[in-house]
Amino acid sequence: MKKLITSVSVMFLSTVILTGCVGSPTAPTTSPENMVKDAFANSMDVKSHSYKATIDADVTVDEQSLTGTITLEGEQDMSVPEAPKFTMAIGFSGSTTDYPEQSGEAELMMDGDVIYFVLKSITDFDGNLPKEAVAAFLGQWYFMPLPEDSLSQLAIATDEEKLEEAKQLFMDHFFLTNIEYAGTEGSDYKYTADFDKEAFIEYMKASAELSEQVVSENDLTQMREGLDAVEINSILYIDSEKVLLSGWDGAVTFDVEGNTGTVDFKIGMSDFDKTVSIDVPDGAVEFNPMMLLGPAMMMQPGMEDLEMPEEDLDAMMLEMEGFEEDLMMEVEEIPEGGVLR
Repeated sequence: MKKLITSVSVMFLSTVILTGCVGSPTAPTTSPENMVKDAFANSMDVKSHSYKATIDADVTVDEQSLTGTITLEGEQDMSVPEAPKFTMAIGFSGSTTDYPEQSGEAELMMDGDVIYFVLKSITDFDGNLPKEAVAAFLGQWYFMPLPEDSLSQLAIATDEEKLEEAKQLFMDHFFLTNIEYAGTEGSDYKYTADFDKEAFIEYMKASAELSEQVVSENDLTQMREGLDAVEINSILYIDSEKVLLSGWDGAVTFDVEGNTGTVDFKIGMSDFDKTVSIDVPDGAVEFNPMMLLGPAMMMQPGMEDLEMPEEDLDAMMLEMEGFEEDLMMEVEEIPEGGVLR
Protein backbone atom coordinates (compact mmCIF):
# COMPACT_ATOMS: atom_id res chain seq x y z
CA MET A 1 0.00 0.00 0.00
CA LYS A 2 2.86 2.34 0.88
CA LYS A 3 4.46 1.66 -2.51
CA LEU A 4 1.13 2.39 -4.24
CA ILE A 5 0.73 5.72 -2.39
CA THR A 6 4.34 6.62 -3.23
CA SER A 7 3.84 5.78 -6.91
CA VAL A 8 0.63 7.80 -7.15
CA SER A 9 2.30 10.76 -5.43
CA VAL A 10 5.24 10.67 -7.82
CA MET A 11 2.87 10.53 -10.82
CA PHE A 12 0.83 13.44 -9.45
CA LEU A 13 3.91 15.60 -8.80
CA SER A 14 5.31 14.76 -12.22
CA THR A 15 2.04 15.81 -13.85
CA VAL A 16 2.03 19.09 -11.93
CA ILE A 17 5.63 19.82 -12.93
CA LEU A 18 5.07 18.96 -16.58
CA THR A 19 1.85 20.96 -16.71
CA GLY A 20 3.66 23.92 -15.23
CA CYS A 21 6.38 23.63 -17.84
CA VAL A 22 4.03 23.54 -20.83
CA GLY A 23 1.19 25.60 -19.42
CA SER A 24 0.30 29.26 -19.71
CA PRO A 25 3.15 31.76 -20.13
CA THR A 26 3.83 34.37 -17.49
CA ALA A 27 2.33 37.80 -18.04
CA PRO A 28 4.38 40.00 -20.40
CA THR A 29 6.29 42.99 -19.08
CA THR A 30 5.94 44.90 -22.38
CA SER A 31 3.04 47.33 -22.53
CA PRO A 32 -0.09 46.04 -24.34
CA GLU A 33 0.20 48.58 -27.17
CA ASN A 34 3.88 47.85 -27.82
CA MET A 35 3.37 44.10 -27.63
CA VAL A 36 0.57 44.17 -30.20
CA LYS A 37 2.48 46.53 -32.48
CA ASP A 38 5.57 44.31 -32.27
CA ALA A 39 3.49 41.26 -33.13
CA PHE A 40 2.01 42.94 -36.21
CA ALA A 41 5.44 44.17 -37.33
CA ASN A 42 7.03 40.75 -36.87
CA SER A 43 4.15 39.04 -38.68
CA MET A 44 4.75 41.20 -41.74
CA ASP A 45 8.17 39.54 -42.04
CA VAL A 46 6.74 36.00 -42.02
CA LYS A 47 7.06 34.41 -45.46
CA SER A 48 4.82 31.38 -44.95
CA HIS A 49 2.13 30.12 -42.60
CA SER A 50 -1.02 28.03 -42.37
CA TYR A 51 -4.36 29.64 -41.59
CA LYS A 52 -7.92 28.80 -40.63
CA ALA A 53 -10.79 31.28 -40.67
CA THR A 54 -14.48 31.10 -39.82
CA ILE A 55 -16.97 33.83 -40.70
CA ASP A 56 -20.50 33.74 -39.23
CA ALA A 57 -23.03 36.21 -40.62
CA ASP A 58 -26.53 37.18 -39.51
CA VAL A 59 -27.64 39.99 -41.81
CA THR A 60 -30.88 41.63 -42.95
CA VAL A 61 -30.70 43.75 -46.11
CA ASP A 62 -33.77 45.13 -47.91
CA GLU A 63 -35.96 42.93 -45.68
CA GLN A 64 -34.10 39.85 -46.92
CA SER A 65 -32.36 37.82 -44.23
CA LEU A 66 -29.11 35.90 -44.56
CA THR A 67 -27.54 33.63 -41.97
CA GLY A 68 -24.59 31.43 -42.67
CA THR A 69 -21.02 30.34 -42.12
CA ILE A 70 -17.98 30.48 -44.39
CA THR A 71 -14.84 28.50 -43.59
CA LEU A 72 -11.42 29.04 -45.16
CA GLU A 73 -8.40 26.85 -44.45
CA GLY A 74 -5.02 26.43 -46.10
CA GLU A 75 -1.39 27.52 -46.39
CA GLN A 76 0.61 30.17 -48.17
CA ASP A 77 4.30 30.52 -48.94
CA MET A 78 5.85 33.70 -50.35
CA SER A 79 9.46 32.82 -49.57
CA VAL A 80 10.10 32.79 -53.34
CA PRO A 81 8.04 35.68 -54.81
CA GLU A 82 8.54 34.38 -58.35
CA ALA A 83 7.03 31.01 -57.36
CA PRO A 84 4.33 31.62 -54.73
CA LYS A 85 2.42 28.70 -53.24
CA PHE A 86 -1.09 28.94 -51.86
CA THR A 87 -3.90 26.57 -50.89
CA MET A 88 -7.45 27.23 -49.72
CA ALA A 89 -10.31 24.90 -48.85
CA ILE A 90 -13.60 26.81 -48.96
CA GLY A 91 -16.89 25.80 -47.41
CA PHE A 92 -20.18 27.59 -46.92
CA SER A 93 -23.55 26.76 -45.41
CA GLY A 94 -26.49 29.00 -44.71
CA SER A 95 -29.94 30.23 -45.51
CA THR A 96 -31.57 33.27 -47.05
CA THR A 97 -35.22 34.25 -47.10
CA ASP A 98 -35.65 32.63 -50.52
CA TYR A 99 -33.09 29.82 -50.31
CA PRO A 100 -33.03 27.91 -47.01
CA GLU A 101 -30.29 25.45 -46.07
CA GLN A 102 -27.82 25.82 -48.94
CA SER A 103 -24.18 24.73 -48.90
CA GLY A 104 -21.11 24.09 -51.01
CA GLU A 105 -17.43 23.19 -50.99
CA ALA A 106 -14.53 24.12 -53.24
CA GLU A 107 -10.75 24.05 -53.22
CA LEU A 108 -8.20 26.41 -54.69
CA MET A 109 -4.43 26.21 -55.01
CA MET A 110 -1.67 28.20 -56.66
CA ASP A 111 1.68 26.80 -57.72
CA GLY A 112 3.90 29.43 -59.28
CA ASP A 113 2.09 30.95 -62.25
CA VAL A 114 -0.77 28.43 -62.37
CA ILE A 115 -4.03 28.39 -60.39
CA TYR A 116 -5.92 25.13 -59.82
CA PHE A 117 -9.50 24.87 -58.58
CA VAL A 118 -12.30 22.35 -58.14
CA LEU A 119 -15.96 22.53 -57.17
CA LYS A 120 -16.56 19.66 -54.76
CA SER A 121 -20.23 20.10 -53.93
CA ILE A 122 -23.07 22.61 -54.13
CA THR A 123 -26.79 22.58 -53.50
CA ASP A 124 -29.28 23.55 -56.19
CA PHE A 125 -30.74 26.72 -54.56
CA ASP A 126 -34.27 25.35 -54.80
CA GLY A 127 -33.88 24.39 -58.45
CA ASN A 128 -32.38 27.67 -59.61
CA LEU A 129 -29.04 25.94 -60.13
CA PRO A 130 -29.99 22.80 -62.09
CA LYS A 131 -27.98 19.68 -61.38
CA GLU A 132 -27.34 19.34 -65.11
CA ALA A 133 -25.66 22.76 -65.12
CA VAL A 134 -22.97 21.78 -62.62
CA ALA A 135 -22.71 18.00 -63.02
CA ALA A 136 -19.83 18.24 -65.49
CA PHE A 137 -17.86 20.51 -63.14
CA LEU A 138 -18.25 18.61 -59.86
CA GLY A 139 -15.05 16.89 -58.80
CA GLN A 140 -13.16 18.00 -61.92
CA TRP A 141 -9.94 19.92 -61.30
CA TYR A 142 -9.26 22.85 -63.63
CA PHE A 143 -6.16 24.96 -64.10
CA MET A 144 -5.67 28.47 -65.39
CA PRO A 145 -2.31 30.15 -66.14
CA LEU A 146 -1.87 33.62 -64.69
CA PRO A 147 -1.21 36.59 -66.99
CA GLU A 148 2.46 36.91 -67.89
CA ASP A 149 3.16 40.03 -65.82
CA SER A 150 1.30 38.90 -62.68
CA LEU A 151 4.28 37.34 -60.91
CA SER A 152 6.60 40.20 -61.83
CA GLN A 153 4.14 42.63 -60.23
CA LEU A 154 3.94 40.38 -57.19
CA ALA A 155 7.72 40.32 -56.92
CA ILE A 156 7.76 44.13 -56.99
CA ALA A 157 5.09 44.24 -54.26
CA THR A 158 7.14 41.92 -52.05
CA ASP A 159 10.42 43.77 -52.57
CA GLU A 160 12.19 44.17 -49.21
CA GLU A 161 12.40 47.95 -49.51
CA LYS A 162 8.71 48.28 -50.32
CA LEU A 163 7.79 45.91 -47.50
CA GLU A 164 9.73 48.08 -45.06
CA GLU A 165 7.88 51.15 -46.34
CA ALA A 166 4.54 49.35 -45.92
CA LYS A 167 5.50 48.21 -42.41
CA GLN A 168 6.50 51.71 -41.34
CA LEU A 169 3.31 53.12 -42.81
CA PHE A 170 1.26 50.60 -40.85
CA MET A 171 3.05 51.44 -37.62
CA ASP A 172 2.65 55.18 -38.20
CA HIS A 173 -1.09 54.82 -38.70
CA PHE A 174 -1.84 51.94 -36.33
CA PHE A 175 -5.62 51.67 -36.18
CA LEU A 176 -6.18 49.57 -33.05
CA THR A 177 -6.68 51.46 -29.80
CA ASN A 178 -7.63 50.90 -26.14
CA ILE A 179 -5.52 47.74 -26.17
CA GLU A 180 -5.69 45.79 -22.90
CA TYR A 181 -4.05 42.59 -21.69
CA ALA A 182 -6.70 39.90 -21.07
CA GLY A 183 -4.66 36.97 -19.82
CA THR A 184 -3.51 33.91 -21.71
CA GLU A 185 -5.01 31.15 -23.81
CA GLY A 186 -2.79 28.12 -24.20
CA SER A 187 0.66 29.46 -25.02
CA ASP A 188 -0.69 32.74 -26.42
CA TYR A 189 -1.10 36.15 -24.87
CA LYS A 190 -4.61 37.54 -25.24
CA TYR A 191 -5.55 41.19 -25.80
CA THR A 192 -8.74 43.14 -26.41
CA ALA A 193 -8.76 46.15 -28.72
CA ASP A 194 -11.07 48.73 -30.29
CA PHE A 195 -11.03 49.94 -33.87
CA ASP A 196 -9.81 53.51 -34.41
CA LYS A 197 -11.85 54.63 -37.42
CA GLU A 198 -10.06 57.92 -38.03
CA ALA A 199 -6.64 56.26 -37.85
CA PHE A 200 -7.83 53.66 -40.33
CA ILE A 201 -8.96 56.37 -42.75
CA GLU A 202 -5.56 58.06 -42.47
CA TYR A 203 -3.87 54.69 -43.07
CA MET A 204 -5.93 54.06 -46.22
CA LYS A 205 -5.17 57.58 -47.46
CA ALA A 206 -1.44 57.17 -46.84
CA SER A 207 -1.44 53.71 -48.46
CA ALA A 208 -3.06 55.13 -51.58
CA GLU A 209 -0.48 57.92 -51.74
CA LEU A 210 2.34 55.37 -51.36
CA SER A 211 1.00 53.48 -54.38
CA GLU A 212 0.57 56.76 -56.28
CA GLN A 213 -3.23 56.63 -56.24
CA VAL A 214 -5.43 59.66 -55.68
CA VAL A 215 -7.98 59.70 -52.87
CA SER A 216 -10.47 62.54 -53.18
CA GLU A 217 -12.25 64.32 -50.35
CA ASN A 218 -15.45 62.72 -51.58
CA ASP A 219 -13.84 59.27 -51.19
CA LEU A 220 -12.83 60.11 -47.63
CA THR A 221 -16.31 61.41 -46.81
CA GLN A 222 -17.93 58.22 -48.08
CA MET A 223 -15.46 56.15 -46.09
CA ARG A 224 -16.25 58.07 -42.90
CA GLU A 225 -20.00 57.71 -43.45
CA GLY A 226 -19.60 53.98 -43.97
CA LEU A 227 -17.45 53.51 -40.88
CA ASP A 228 -19.83 55.60 -38.77
CA ALA A 229 -22.43 52.87 -39.29
CA VAL A 230 -20.06 50.10 -38.22
CA GLU A 231 -18.73 48.95 -34.86
CA ILE A 232 -15.76 46.56 -34.65
CA ASN A 233 -14.43 44.80 -31.55
CA SER A 234 -11.36 42.59 -31.55
CA ILE A 235 -9.58 39.93 -29.51
CA LEU A 236 -5.96 39.37 -30.53
CA TYR A 237 -3.81 36.33 -29.78
CA ILE A 238 -0.02 36.62 -29.80
CA ASP A 239 2.45 33.74 -29.80
CA SER A 240 4.27 34.36 -26.51
CA GLU A 241 7.58 32.91 -27.76
CA LYS A 242 7.80 34.29 -31.29
CA VAL A 243 5.75 37.46 -30.69
CA LEU A 244 3.69 36.85 -33.82
CA LEU A 245 -0.01 37.39 -34.39
CA SER A 246 -1.47 33.89 -34.06
CA GLY A 247 -5.17 34.70 -33.98
CA TRP A 248 -7.74 37.44 -34.41
CA ASP A 249 -11.36 37.15 -33.30
CA GLY A 250 -13.80 39.94 -33.94
CA ALA A 251 -17.37 41.10 -34.23
CA VAL A 252 -18.57 43.60 -36.82
CA THR A 253 -22.03 45.11 -36.36
CA PHE A 254 -23.68 47.59 -38.71
CA ASP A 255 -26.90 49.53 -39.10
CA VAL A 256 -27.27 51.41 -42.38
CA GLU A 257 -30.71 52.81 -43.16
CA GLY A 258 -32.48 49.80 -41.67
CA ASN A 259 -30.05 47.27 -43.08
CA THR A 260 -28.58 45.57 -40.02
CA GLY A 261 -26.36 42.68 -39.18
CA THR A 262 -23.55 41.09 -37.26
CA VAL A 263 -20.52 39.36 -38.73
CA ASP A 264 -18.33 37.37 -36.34
CA PHE A 265 -14.93 36.14 -37.48
CA LYS A 266 -12.18 33.92 -36.10
CA ILE A 267 -8.77 33.74 -37.77
CA GLY A 268 -5.97 31.45 -36.61
CA MET A 269 -2.39 31.29 -37.95
CA SER A 270 0.39 28.78 -37.26
CA ASP A 271 3.31 26.88 -38.83
CA PHE A 272 5.21 30.11 -39.34
CA ASP A 273 8.00 30.06 -41.96
CA LYS A 274 7.55 26.37 -42.75
CA THR A 275 7.97 25.33 -46.37
CA VAL A 276 4.71 24.72 -48.22
CA SER A 277 4.54 22.04 -50.90
CA ILE A 278 1.80 21.77 -53.53
CA ASP A 279 0.48 18.45 -54.79
CA VAL A 280 -0.60 19.33 -58.31
CA PRO A 281 -3.88 17.47 -59.00
CA ASP A 282 -3.81 14.74 -61.64
CA GLY A 283 -6.12 15.06 -64.62
CA ALA A 284 -6.59 18.83 -64.34
CA VAL A 285 -8.19 20.40 -67.44
CA GLU A 286 -7.43 23.92 -68.64
CA PHE A 287 -10.35 26.18 -67.78
CA ASN A 288 -12.06 28.12 -70.53
CA PRO A 289 -14.64 30.80 -69.62
CA MET A 290 -16.79 29.62 -72.55
CA MET A 291 -17.44 26.47 -70.51
CA LEU A 292 -19.83 28.53 -68.39
CA LEU A 293 -22.00 29.61 -71.29
CA GLY A 294 -24.03 26.39 -71.38
CA PRO A 295 -24.76 26.32 -67.62
CA ALA A 296 -25.60 30.04 -67.72
CA MET A 297 -28.18 29.42 -70.45
CA MET A 298 -29.70 26.57 -68.43
CA MET A 299 -30.22 28.95 -65.49
CA GLN A 300 -32.39 31.32 -67.54
CA PRO A 301 -36.10 31.41 -66.57
CA GLY A 302 -38.03 28.57 -68.20
CA MET A 303 -34.94 26.59 -69.20
CA GLU A 304 -35.35 24.23 -66.25
CA ASP A 305 -38.54 22.89 -67.87
CA LEU A 306 -36.87 22.39 -71.23
CA GLU A 307 -35.95 18.77 -71.83
CA MET A 308 -32.91 18.37 -74.04
CA PRO A 309 -31.49 14.95 -74.99
CA GLU A 310 -27.90 14.44 -73.89
CA GLU A 311 -26.67 14.13 -77.49
CA ASP A 312 -28.24 17.51 -78.34
CA LEU A 313 -26.60 19.09 -75.31
CA ASP A 314 -23.21 17.68 -76.36
CA ALA A 315 -23.71 19.01 -79.88
CA MET A 316 -24.55 22.46 -78.51
CA MET A 317 -21.37 22.49 -76.42
CA LEU A 318 -19.28 21.46 -79.44
CA GLU A 319 -20.86 24.22 -81.49
CA MET A 320 -19.96 26.76 -78.78
CA GLU A 321 -16.36 25.53 -78.78
CA GLY A 322 -16.24 25.92 -82.57
CA PHE A 323 -17.66 29.43 -82.31
CA GLU A 324 -15.00 30.32 -79.76
CA GLU A 325 -12.18 28.99 -81.97
CA ASP A 326 -13.45 31.01 -84.96
CA LEU A 327 -13.71 34.12 -82.81
CA MET A 328 -10.17 33.74 -81.48
CA MET A 329 -8.80 33.25 -85.02
CA GLU A 330 -10.49 36.48 -86.12
CA VAL A 331 -9.10 38.36 -83.13
CA GLU A 332 -5.57 37.11 -83.86
CA GLU A 333 -5.87 38.47 -87.42
CA ILE A 334 -6.58 42.02 -86.26
CA PRO A 335 -3.65 44.29 -87.21
CA GLU A 336 -2.10 46.38 -84.45
CA GLY A 337 -4.35 49.40 -83.93
CA GLY A 338 -6.86 47.85 -86.36
CA VAL A 339 -10.57 47.17 -86.03
CA LEU A 340 -12.43 43.87 -86.33
CA ARG A 341 -15.22 44.33 -88.86
